[in-house]
Amino acid sequence: MANICNIKSNECLNRAADIIKNGGVVVYPTDTLYGFGVDATNDRAINRLAQLKERGGPWSIVVADFKMLELYCDISKDKKEFITSNLPGKVTLILSVKDSPLSRDILSEEGTVGIRIPEHPFPIKLVKELGYPITTTSVNRTGEVCMNDPHKIAQEFGERIDMIVDDGPLIPSTGSRIYDVSSDEIKILRN
Repeated sequence: MANICNIKSNECLNRAADIIKNGGVVVYPTDTLYGFGVDATNDRAINRLAQLKERGGPWSIVVADFKMLELYCDISKDKKEFITSNLPGKVTLILSVKDSPLSRDILSEEGTVGIRIPEHPFPIKLVKELGYPITTTSVNRTGEVCMNDPHKIAQEFGERIDMIVDDGPLIPSTGSRIYDVSSDEIKILRN
């Protein structure tokens, strides 16, 4: 059975960071769904994620703030206001990636990546602790319903994940709204 850590535990953040630094998989809460989190720069960790999801990328990442976002993505001046008005929040923005240490396996063929700055404090603290982005993709196998109960997640994925950050069952959600901001016209991909 996966290691379950109550989000209120003082050691939960440090344990999650250590696991991710060592190529592990952490399930953590966001403002929409529980997400699979691995080091977004580690190809081997991304491969573990692909096996869990039963598909390859692209996947989105969590960044801690706008400063980190600008390290990894190109932001045109005409899109900056749109981006800052939508993040943080229950939104994923598809942006063009700068030359960066992000794993190529999480990027789209067009060289874009989904960016999240969730309104939940845990993933933000975790990314700040690490100093680099982690993946954020719903906890499920591709094509199956997203899982929002930590104990059911533990039963389903067991030893295949290293830790679950337990914030209790989350309210059912279809996930974040997705905007493609990588070209001239902003497109809504999921409302």
